[in-house]
Amino acid sequence: MVEELIIKLVSKIEQLESIIRDHILTQKAALSFEEAKLYLGISESQLYKLTCSRKIPSYKPGGKLLFFRRIDLDNWMLSKKRLSKKELKTEALGLIR
Repeated sequence: MVEELIIKLVSKIEQLESIIRDHILTQKAALSFEEAKLYLGISESQLYKLTCSRKIPSYKPGGKLLFFRRIDLDNWMLSKKRLSKKELKTEALGLIR
């Protein structure tokens, strides 16, 4: 009985930690490498690939540590929009006329 309660409490604490971490990430203007990885929901290697290929904006103020502006990450995530069927149809009709 006590063990079950402890397991439930630990689970609740982990959920709260996740909510707090997510909230903090959405409030910060500049994110560390680790924070950017969590914010984007991608792996460390994927983020390194994106920064090395300069597909995602990053900053190296001291020449070593990488930082990211959250607004840049948002813009990158929302780039290359895929149009809905309705938008495609509207666009196609506009080109035909």
